[in-house]
Amino acid sequence: MPIFRGHSVLEIARGIKAFLKLDVGLVRGEVPDPEQQMEVQQRKLRQAHDRIEKQSRELERVRGLLPEKDRQLERMKKQLSRIEKRTGDKNQELSYEALYEAHIQATSPDAAIGVGVLPFDTVGRLELEVLKREGLKLTDTFVDLGCGTGRLAVHAIPALAGGHYVGIDISQTMLDEARKRIEETIPDPPCRVSWIHQTTPVFALEADNVDMVCAFSVINHMEHEDAFLYFKEALRIVRPGGRFVFSCLPIHTKRARNVFLRSAKVDLQTRYSKFRHVATSKDFMTHIARLAGWTPVRWYDGDERNIQLDNGELHQFNQSILVLEAPREDEASVVGQTV
Repeated sequence: MPIFRGHSVLEIARGIKAFLKLDVGLVRGEVPDPEQQMEVQQRKLRQAHDRIEKQSRELERVRGLLPEKDRQLERMKKQLSRIEKRTGDKNQELSYEALYEAHIQATSPDAAIGVGVLPFDTVGRLELEVLKREGLKLTDTFVDLGCGTGRLAVHAIPALAGGHYVGIDISQTMLDEARKRIEETIPDPPCRVSWIHQTTPVFALEADNVDMVCAFSVINHMEHEDAFLYFKEALRIVRPGGRFVFSCLPIHTKRARNVFLRSAKVDLQTRYSKFRHVATSKDFMTHIARLAGWTPVRWYDGDERNIQLDNGELHQFNQSILVLEAPREDEASVVGQTV
């Protein structure tokens, strides 16, 4: 092949072809303008820079959370250490009280109650509305079983002028938080206020001395046998005709189905190594309530907007609520003769 000044004819032909192709491309507008290319590159660089900035901010936010997470973990370790010292056996199965306390220490008292769809304060207002609808009066002796941090107490205590509010919880931490909340928000309560730390189904209250008992977001953490024991003991302390109002998670509701499916994803040991949410059914809860001696009055379905506040807003509670009534004196005597 002929050579011209160190280049073959083939190489020269390829160069001429490439030049002609570039020239035609420029005429047709097919080859990008260098300035446009520069703008595209700069835009990409700005986008990359923005992504890096966003990731840096997120990293700083996560770093800011780490100290609090470390403190929560440390509190949980200390709580578990206290539990081990109290039991004297590190291999002993932890009680529900201990598991719940550990959960509180790992999160916060208010968060441990559970953050649902509804705002914290709205839940307390809805609970009081149901109780008032079911007969709660100013002068009643009222037991708030599982009072938590006082979500209901801040609304119920002002509604009991001349009555008696009794807050009961399995967690001493919760009781301390509830007492603090009431002291800060209602420094001069219009009724008598008592707090009781209770870790078993046995109430430290006299028989036939309570007008109404409620247990919101409590029974749904119990096995059915334990719920039955609480039903029986609540019947002992309630006056004839008194009422017991509680919430639970019947499987036909959306929230209960989600709870059940989450629970089914873990093994038995994991399921019982922390406090549980237990799905049930309306028929089951009605039957064990009757078995304990109560008369079921009505259900508030958790998926229906059936609770109306003073401002006219209708809400659904997400847990279903069952209202029970204790036998009246004439009914009680008949039951006693039958048994």
